[in-house]
Order: sequence, then structure tokens, then C-alpha cells
Amino acid sequence: MKHLEEFSKSDYASIAKDIAGMTSKSEDELFTVIGHGLNDSGLKASDKNNVLFERVDRIAGKVSAKKAFNFVAATDPLDHDEAQRKGKVFWKKFKEKVRSIICDNKALSDVIEGNGTLEDKLKVIIPVVLAALGMAAINPTLLLVISAALAIIAKAGFEAYCDI
Repeated sequence: MKHLEEFSKSDYASIAKDIAGMTSKSEDELFTVIGHGLNDSGLKASDKNNVLFERVDRIAGKVSAKKAFNFVAATDPLDHDEAQRKGKVFWKKFKEKVRSIICDNKALSDVIEGNGTLEDKLKVIIPVVLAALGMAAINPTLLLVISAALAIIAKAGFEAYCDI
């Protein structure tokens, strides 16, 4: 896990470059990556309203090492179609939650609509996205999930995303 304050300028530049590269992928490919990334992080896209994802190690709201053990020891990787479906479930909720946070915030919309680089925008957007997800640190697979989601937004254009 890496806390945001540990990210350097070159980290943001690298992430921006990677997101720009991901925009060449189809949305379905990105949904599949999101589904696999959530699963690999021990998370699953939630079917509950207003809940983006759930941890797989919880039973009745409590952390269970046994459930985590069983998940890691006995769960097969998601197949392509299931990963894509779970990625789409997550994306549907993510885009609405993040849209209201990003697009309704004047300071953020000024950054997004401004002439800054994607790197500059990520320095503002990534902390906001993590806060929306209730997280302060990011692991490699969650970085991938967030990057894939931002690539979908970048494909449409940040301005167009906010105008929908």
C-alpha cells in the first residue's frame, strides 16, 4: 500500500502516461480489467444500491480471517465474462458517485477544464477518487482499477463526462 503523500511527480507522470495508453483499449477490455482488479484485491463489485464494492473477508459486517483464507485458498480466478460483468457493475456506480464529486466541485472542474496536463489533473482527481472510495492508501491492483476507470472517463473527455 502506498499513501498519496508518498507519490512523487514522476509517479503521477507515469500514471498519466499509462492512463493515456489505456484509452486505446475498448471499454469492455477496461471493464474486464476492473473486474479482475477488484477480485485480485479481495473486493467484489456490490449488487447493493449505493455500494461500490464489498470486501470478501467480511461476515455480517465483521472481518473474518477464515473467510479471507477460504477466498485466497479456494477461489478460482474470474473468467473473462464474469470479470467484465463485475467491472460494468462497479463502473455504473463509480461513474455516478465520482461524477457528482468531480463535476459539482468548482475547484475540481476548473482543474479538469483547464489547460493543465493529465499529470496535473491526476494530482487532484486521484485523492478525490480515493476519498470517494473511502480509502487513504492504494495498492497496485486498486491503482489499476482507478486508472482503468479514469481511462474510460478520458476516452469520453473529462468535459464530456461532466456534461452527461
